[in-house]
Amino acid sequence: IGHVKEPFSLQSMTSSKYTTFIERALPHVFSEGRNIGIQTTRHGDNWMIAGGLFGDGRDGSTNATNNEGWGAAVRATMAPIITDQEILHLGASLSLRHIGGNHTLRFRERPEAHISDTRIVDTGTFDANKLTRAALEAAYISGPFHIQGEYYHTAVDRQLAGNADLSFNGYYVEAGLFLTADSLNYKASKGSYSRVTPKNNDGAWQVAARLSNLDLNDQDIAGGEADSLTLGLNWFAAPNIRFSANYVSILDVDGGPTGDDEPNAFIFRSQLEF
Repeated sequence: IGHVKEPFSLQSMTSSKYTTFIERALPHVFSEGRNIGIQTTRHGDNWMIAGGLFGDGRDGSTNATNNEGWGAAVRATMAPIITDQEILHLGASLSLRHIGGNHTLRFRERPEAHISDTRIVDTGTFDANKLTRAALEAAYISGPFHIQGEYYHTAVDRQLAGNADLSFNGYYVEAGLFLTADSLNYKASKGSYSRVTPKNNDGAWQVAARLSNLDLNDQDIAGGEADSLTLGLNWFAAPNIRFSANYVSILDVDGGPTGDDEPNAFIFRSQLEF
């Protein structure tokens, strides 16, 4: 009970301390994030399921009517293969939300480099009564190698008569390889990743690449569609010390507020975990 993350998607439920890249992929915009609510989790040796009921975030409704929205979310994962050297992870999430307040909604997202406030895709504010979000996830780990991907679908029921319902989508695929005898730390009880602990005093080195897509174009909404490529290098110097460098390239932007702009960015992060 509290201000907690709604259970939804692998990259959302993995702490930002343990994601392969500095920022999460573009379709993370569909994740609800933290809201005030109540949820429960059950798990076994190779599975977990979490679900709950939620209101708005800690700031509540931001309009004069103070009509708070509410929602429900559930996420289930399983690892049909789980050994010391090989893991296969499968999962699915479903989220339903009734929009409160002025019954409006907006999706917008920055490049996978949040040092900038520029939104490369942006639906603007539009009327909405409720939305349904779903995500499918899969990951495979074999020793130092991992590959994972997720597909997101968001359906919006409009509030105003005559406005067509909407459908938005996104996906990402990433792969990573440790150049040392290390591996990602997968927690089946949470269906997500945890801290990488290097096996030698020189630390663990990892290279990775990710391709992501976010489509916010549908019906009368021209929010834009973006494709992004991110390349990453991680050095886990110690269990609680990590250095990361990412090169982010927006491959294409179709429509939206920054149509045809293709920014690039280098971002770096030094991390000390307490």
